[in-house]
Amino acid sequence: MWVELLLLPDLAEIFKQHRAPLRSCRLVCQFWNEIILSLPIPKIGLRLNHYHWVTEQDTDAVPFFDTSFTIDARIAKRISATCLHSAASLYPFASKLMYACDRFNEVVQILEISIDQENGLKSVHQVLQNFCPNLKELRITCKFKTATNQNVIAAEVQQLVEKPGLTLFALNSKLVIPLLPCLAQLVVNAAPNLKDLTLPWGFHPDFANSKCIDTLEVVIDGITPDDISLTPATFSELGRMLNQYLDFEMDNPIGFQLLGKMPKLRTFRDEMLDILPVKDILEIMPELEAIFIGKTNRKSSRMQDELQNICNANKIFRRVKNLVLLEVDDPTLLEGLAKVFPNLESLKVDTDNETGFHGGENEMKLDVVLKACGAWGVKTFQLMGGRGINTTSDLTEDEMDLFKKLREPMAGLERVTISNLYLKTATVERLLAFMATNNMSRHKFKMFKDKRPAPSSFMLKLHRGEGSNTFSGLLFYCLDLLFPACNACSHVVVQT
Repeated sequence: MWVELLLLPDLAEIFKQHRAPLRSCRLVCQFWNEIILSLPIPKIGLRLNHYHWVTEQDTDAVPFFDTSFTIDARIAKRISATCLHSAASLYPFASKLMYACDRFNEVVQILEISIDQENGLKSVHQVLQNFCPNLKELRITCKFKTATNQNVIAAEVQQLVEKPGLTLFALNSKLVIPLLPCLAQLVVNAAPNLKDLTLPWGFHPDFANSKCIDTLEVVIDGITPDDISLTPATFSELGRMLNQYLDFEMDNPIGFQLLGKMPKLRTFRDEMLDILPVKDILEIMPELEAIFIGKTNRKSSRMQDELQNICNANKIFRRVKNLVLLEVDDPTLLEGLAKVFPNLESLKVDTDNETGFHGGENEMKLDVVLKACGAWGVKTFQLMGGRGINTTSDLTEDEMDLFKKLREPMAGLERVTISNLYLKTATVERLLAFMATNNMSRHKFKMFKDKRPAPSSFMLKLHRGEGSNTFSGLLFYCLDLLFPACNACSHVVVQT
């Protein structure tokens, strides 16, 4: 039959028009409509959209009810319902959704729902409870900004009728309200043959009724580290959920390993090592050239443990050129890393927290860190002030005297860049006059304009409020500490 249809002149003419919109094609040939509506995986569907531009026609569901008697039922294999930015459209949205699912109850195979009104979940639950027994795919996208009726809605949730054909369930939401984890659990319970599951971070359903899941995706898009709960209960629930359907080794707090041996990998980035741990990074990825690792929870010792293991291995990795460490608490580790990575060209150390993972004062003080990094040395130094702070200031006499004392150490450097520092004209003239008097080469000093740091760098990021020094005083204190230890490393960046 399909071969005969494809040989029809009208249909052949449609296929010749590569740019012909499908909406136009359906108006040309009934055979085309028959092919599209007969596809096993629906490519077109019934769209029920309600946005912020609500018209009288949108709020009146009667015209839609009339239309539903004339359309081909196969169009309703796929229903896409959207209700965004308008509380006024919630009622017509709900009435059309429930009517369509009732009218085409046995036909609906794919249901896609996108809402930003929490009350809309009532209608979603009603549909899943009473209609669509042959549902195969369910996608729910929630764009809530606030939670208003959490307790009222959650109390009304009931068990769903079993849906043996449901194999795909995708739930996305940045805001977690009590009903959502409950709704996710109800869907999982009602779908014993579920294979493909997508959940937001923080959802841990019980898979006791699920024996067929082969794909589980935990979405953290749009989630910042501060939004991620790192309590022992979170780790326990995540581990429990994963161990219900996968046999991972219980050799870390979460209970699963992300990676196996990757001999060809050149760049590795894991800024949540405490959440997604990887043991023996350099052993399973021996060809690495760039490493970016960090942690999100200041109380976690995972970062320290991994770095200590690298130092204790007494191995040298000459390929690594770029190393970025986020939230390091022990400056003595830097001395060990200098032996492990002798050919390092770029090092960035970023520490935001004033307290260490042990709860005491963070040991990553500026003078200690710079001395620990002395094994690398520097030829280029860059200090970056806070961007967006445009207040001009003068250097005190003590700060000016310190700058003068640093003339000899700076003479051995190839490049000195001080960015985002706004000095008054009189102070700038004094600095330039001093440099001219002492034959300090102007071409290697860039002090009053921002400049993108060179590729090879050591960056130490500082934050205001961590000491009693003013910014300008801290600036020259950095210089005084740093230059005696600067001999061979490529580039240093100190950022506040």
